[in-house]
Order: sequence, then C-alpha cells, then structure tokens
Amino acid sequence: MQKVNLSLVLILMLAGAARAQVYPSTGSAWVTPGGWEEPLSTSRFDSAEAVRRWELRHADLVLGDWQSAALNDASRVLLPFRAQSLSCEPDAQQRWLAQQARATGLDPESAFLHFAQDTRLAVKDTHQQLDSLLQTRPWLSRTADTLSIPGWDPANDTDNNGQLSDAEYQQRRNPQASARFPSQARVLVTGRQQYGGCEFRTNLSDPDVRAQLINWYRDDWQQMAAEGGYTPRLRPLLGPDVLPVVSGGQILELSLPAGTPEAEARYLAQLVDFLGQLKQQLSPAMLGVSTSGLALWPDETVAAPLRSQVDLWVRPRFLTPAMGLARIQQSWQHFALSAEGAGSVLMVSIRDGHSYLHPGDERAWQQDVETGLALYYLFNLPGQTYYHNWGDSLSIDSTNTSMRDWHRPGLPKNWVYQPTAMLRVDLGEPVSAPKGYKPVWWQAEPLSGDSRGSVLGSYKVVPAHWFWLYRTGWFGKQPSEGVIGRRYAQGLVLYRAVQQAGQSRFLEAKPMRISLPGTYIRVFYDGTTSEPMNYIELGGYEGAVLQKAESEE
Repeated sequence: MQKVNLSLVLILMLAGAARAQVYPSTGSAWVTPGGWEEPLSTSRFDSAEAVRRWELRHADLVLGDWQSAALNDASRVLLPFRAQSLSCEPDAQQRWLAQQARATGLDPESAFLHFAQDTRLAVKDTHQQLDSLLQTRPWLSRTADTLSIPGWDPANDTDNNGQLSDAEYQQRRNPQASARFPSQARVLVTGRQQYGGCEFRTNLSDPDVRAQLINWYRDDWQQMAAEGGYTPRLRPLLGPDVLPVVSGGQILELSLPAGTPEAEARYLAQLVDFLGQLKQQLSPAMLGVSTSGLALWPDETVAAPLRSQVDLWVRPRFLTPAMGLARIQQSWQHFALSAEGAGSVLMVSIRDGHSYLHPGDERAWQQDVETGLALYYLFNLPGQTYYHNWGDSLSIDSTNTSMRDWHRPGLPKNWVYQPTAMLRVDLGEPVSAPKGYKPVWWQAEPLSGDSRGSVLGSYKVVPAHWFWLYRTGWFGKQPSEGVIGRRYAQGLVLYRAVQQAGQSRFLEAKPMRISLPGTYIRVFYDGTTSEPMNYIELGGYEGAVLQKAESEE
C-alpha cells in the first residue's frame, strides 16, 4: 500500500510540473487517452503505467480522463459528455437522474423523448448491437431492414397511472400507439453511430430535466476534478442520418416527426440553449465541442448562440499531409473563431501521406509527422491552439501501434505520433510576412480578402500572415501549385502542394528547390537539424519546420 501511495505522489509531482505549458511555441492536447499498454518494441518504457506517466507530462489539455480524480486535478481535463443522449443500458447517470427525480416528485421517464405513434425505422441487415437490444426488449421487433418501436399516447392512459391495463389497451383512443409503458416508446437512435453503444434521445424541452442534468454534470465534474466537458459530436440529432423513418415517427415532446430537418433544427436549438444554461450555472465551466457536422457560418440563428457558449473547438482530422492548397485557403473559419476568443484543438491525421504509399518506410512515417506539424504551425495561435496527432490509427486512445498505423508495431501511439523533439524548438510567435512576398488569398466566396487582414467580409479574423514562396503564375489568386509559408519570430514553416487533395501522383513529385527569406536550419522528427541554408528542397505534399540560423538572430 505504501508503495502504491508513493507512486501516486510521484505521478502527482510530475503532473504538477506539467501545469506550465509543455512546449514553448504552442499548446498540446491528448484526446480520449486510455487503454495504456506495455510497449513491446522499446525499452523506453517498462510498463503501461510508465506510458501513462509520460503522457501526463506531455500535454497541456486532456479531452478525456486519466481514470483518477487526483491525476485529473493535477491536469486540465474536460470530460466527454453528450447532453443529447442517454445510454440504452442503465448506467450511473441514469440511476442518479432517476433517484433525483423520485426525490423531487418527478417522473424519471420524463428524461427521455418518446414516439407518439408506432414507428418503423430503416436499419441495416448487420446491426449486432440492435440484435442484442432486442433480446432484452421484446416490445421491439425487426425485419431484415426495419425496426418497429411502439408509440405512447397519454390519451390512451385513461387512469393516468403510467401504463395501459388490458382494458385500456383494447379500448385505446389512439390505436396507432401500442406501447403499454412510456419506456417502450423512447426515441432510439439506430442510424450512423460513432460512439459505440445504443442511445436514447434526452428530453431537453422539459425545464425540470434540464435542471437535473445540470446538477448531474456539476456533481460528476466536481467528483472527477474536471474543469468542464467536451462533446465529441453535437449532431446529427433527430435527422434522417440517425432516424431514418419509414412510417410514423411523430415525437410526443416536440410535436414534430423524427427524421426531418424541422425536428433536427428544433432539437439543435434546444441543445444549444441547454449548453448556455449549463455554462452559466456551472461558471466557470469550460465547454469544448467538436466541429464535426456543424455549419458555424452563415446560419446565425443557432450558430451565433452556439459560438458564444463554446470555449474550445475540437477539429478532428483538420490537417492531413495531402490536404492540398484549396482546403488550406478555405479554412478562414478557424481564424474567425479565434478572433471571437475561442481556443481550438487542431487534430492531425497522417492517413493520406507518404506513409500510405510506403507503409514499411520509417522515413515516410516521420516525414508525414513533420508535414503535419508544419501544417499545424500554419494555423497555430499561441495561447489559443493545441496540437494533437492521431496518426493513422482507427481509434483515438493510448494503445500501442500496429503494422497498419506505424512502420513498427508495439510502440505507444501517442509517443510516436507526438514529435516532442520538434515541439521543443522555440519558434516564437507568428509575425508578418517578409517584405516583397505576395500574401495568400482566402477561398471564401462570396467573401474576398487575403490572409494579412483582420476582417473578412463582415467577420473579424486573426491575421494568418501566410505568403507565397513559390506559385505557378502570379496573376491569379489561386495558383494550381505553390509553397505556402508562415514566418515566426524565430522560425519559418512551409508547405508545398497543389490545389487538389490526395493526388497520389503529386505525392511522388520530384523535389523542388525553394529560396528562403533568410538563413535557416531544418528541424527533423528526432530533433536533429540540417546545416544552415538559404534554400530548401520540398517534394509533393511536403512540409518543413525551420528555425532561424544563429547568424540571423
């Protein structure tokens, strides 16, 4: 026991040291850490716990959980949460909500949305979780391609006791609603699932349910020593992607049919309003939201209130080695969100890079990591952005590499994907482009402006200060090929690409010699550097991180 306590004290001391920003030029984040494994291919770590200790010292922000309130308290942690969903299987949250509802004289079932009529949903032939669900819920039925859910109409419950007797069932005022109990008619999400597990939709139209949910998050986040919460995906909610209605579908609490844009919009507005209440009542809780599935402009009806509630935007697979110039030049919204004061976790994926063509080549993997960091530094805003690289993995966690996601299996993924030696190099703050270099223009029709400006149309933006070191033709705003640069006080980052993303032929393009605006040294994956140089050779879809040579400082 004493050994365990001493180990925990050591971890907490190391975590306390990590409260200061880990790297000099940017923040770093882990997303859903967990599943630590003992490495099989390195003596750097002797246990899974050693990997966890390393991760604890190498991130400023954690979107997830260290599985220890003490470690969470020593870090900056946002716990994953989905206010729009309740698990299909009873869990700690549902038990807590039910207990609180009964204690205050409320119906625990009011926490859920319900179908008001018998409903058939389209399902895929292979839906293993659904098959498991049917075994414990005989009131549900399915065919090869549909799932039938009985509806609940309170008008059928003539004695208002929350269930239908045999007599009430036979004499239903609404024969299109055949549920015996309200719980049988819960709105069940059967469409595209990315989180594992089955979900019921939460009834966010009820003020009492909202109050209970806020109390739950207050209690849960305090117990787990979290500074707030992070929603991995806000939508789709009630649209056809997750509720493909074949027949029926009317939702009792919304008086709208599921699987329609109207139901999606109404519920999204309720969810955004709830997040505002949550933030206000748990102040200063920090809220993070993934941008997946969201249109933050130009729909100001919901987007503007949502942007005002969110402290941190999480952008999955925002950057990839072969993303191309067009995607970069279209990414003005990142700088607009930053101008509103929001932070961002910019997630790098290396799925489409040189390692895709050469999976057994160690240098190809390292080059993709270097390019990913160079791309990140094009968007980096010190104090507001956090770097995370999920590599080429199918899952975001702390497990070991396999042959499909690194050139060598059995290594801690986060250890190989985070280029710590490169991140330790102090580039300073981003600065304006050197004189004589043409600025990069945004691709933001109908808006028009270049990356030097602080306004794009009617939107404030943080200047990106991107410029061209090379481009095909100097008379158009969007060259077919080019090298984008961004200067830092003590460095420079570059990226060579064509407009289109993922062109395999361009991945194999011959290196091109590019003149530099000064003397620099190139920083490689392992922290080694080149000799001072005034030019660099870049291949197709290749980025580079450069530091000023001492003679330039």
